[in-house]
Amino acid sequence: MGAYIFFGIFAIAGLAAFIGTSYSPVLFWLQNGYWNESPKQILFGIIFLITHGGVGFGGLLYLWLKPDGHTDIENTQSDQPWLSKTYWVNATIYSNTGSSKTALKYVIRYLGVISLIVLFVVYESFKRQEYIAFWGLIIPVVTVLIYLYLKKLSRETQIYGRMPLTLNPYPGSIGGQLGGTIPINIEHYDIQKSAVELHCTGYTKSGDDNRQDIRWNETMVPSLKNTINGQELAFCFDLNNDKNDLPESQASESRPYHAWTMFLEITLKDGSILKRKYEDLPVFKTHQKSTIRDQQAYASHSTETAEMHDEALDNIMAFKSADNGGYHLNYPMGRSLWGFAGILFGLVFIVVGTLIPDIIFNIVFPLAGGGVVIGSIYSLVNSLDIHIDPLGLSSKRYVFGILTKERKFASYEIQEFFWKRSMSTSTNSKTTQYYDIYARNNNGQEAIVVESIKGMGQARVAIQRLQEMLRIDLLSHANPPAATSENNIKKV
Repeated sequence: MGAYIFFGIFAIAGLAAFIGTSYSPVLFWLQNGYWNESPKQILFGIIFLITHGGVGFGGLLYLWLKPDGHTDIENTQSDQPWLSKTYWVNATIYSNTGSSKTALKYVIRYLGVISLIVLFVVYESFKRQEYIAFWGLIIPVVTVLIYLYLKKLSRETQIYGRMPLTLNPYPGSIGGQLGGTIPINIEHYDIQKSAVELHCTGYTKSGDDNRQDIRWNETMVPSLKNTINGQELAFCFDLNNDKNDLPESQASESRPYHAWTMFLEITLKDGSILKRKYEDLPVFKTHQKSTIRDQQAYASHSTETAEMHDEALDNIMAFKSADNGGYHLNYPMGRSLWGFAGILFGLVFIVVGTLIPDIIFNIVFPLAGGGVVIGSIYSLVNSLDIHIDPLGLSSKRYVFGILTKERKFASYEIQEFFWKRSMSTSTNSKTTQYYDIYARNNNGQEAIVVESIKGMGQARVAIQRLQEMLRIDLLSHANPPAATSENNIKKV
């Protein structure tokens, strides 16, 4: 429905520009009884009709005539829901690179026409010494940058191929595993590092606000092997959650729904990075195992995956040896630059809210902006001091160097370590979720121990490290749910 509204607006705008503006040749003819002899006026009317009306009517025609890839398939068995949608029926799934390239081609053509108009307007303004019009050159510059990015994507596809994902098992199995292989036209000595990241995301709607929430995520280093057809990446994630409450794939026609998505990132030794995104993976409760034989392709056995997590945590959990034989970790003030960005963002809301002559804006915008500013200032001026040894742990929070909160747990009081969601960031249609690690004692009190862990995989490894520091054996679990069997650790 949103696409129809979007293209409908463009269609109306194109007609309005051609019929009802000062540059409209139709309006000039209706008012004066003859066509304007000025080619500039006729040219502008026709260009606006083509650019806006063409996009609008062309988009509507495409929506009406295109085959719907999300249609139901009739006569499917209820015990095989992955055969009910056309985009789930194949074990081989292609990334969204092809559709992105197609969309960018249309965007470039549209912006190219607009850029011609802008260049003409800038030229006319320059002759009249109206130099402020030079800001309009941003549109041609953006057009060129998008064109260069499209050429980069096209060149990657020509060199490295389409990189289709073949699921093993098919479909991906809750209560079992989600694995697969990806052929790549890259020699192993050209690859510096690679990673596969699997997300289960819940999409909901609250009023006019669309929300997304990562229910489960894991990252691993895929194995690379030679096949008769060339190089191939293989990977496998365990989805044998003890609670068996991971959500199945759901149709994305309307919210709420859950979707499984996989991201592939390959860093080459020349510094270039290849990224692929595989959307709408079919994942259901079939309790099936993968038939991939390479043990290094399994996240739970991969030594390279363990090394990746350890390397990342060495920077986050930079514990230093304390004088009493324990470990000490300090998060200083000003450790995150996001606080400065938040202050600027909040100030913009406050200024805009005070300048707009509307009582609603005067109240809502300053309140929202003020909350962002206060939270951002707190993120800059607070610090955290952690101490861990075999006898227990202490967690101290400071604001402007003044102690505001302290927790001390003896080792025998600690019931579990667990994680909570903290912040999340989104770039290039990919959301990265961060977690904070907490300790809970037998009285239900909680103490933060580690901040800003990236992903559930790193969070599980971080908990194992904390248990080793305390030299205790805890059954650790988390909310959102994770496979508790992976969180057990033997006594040290």
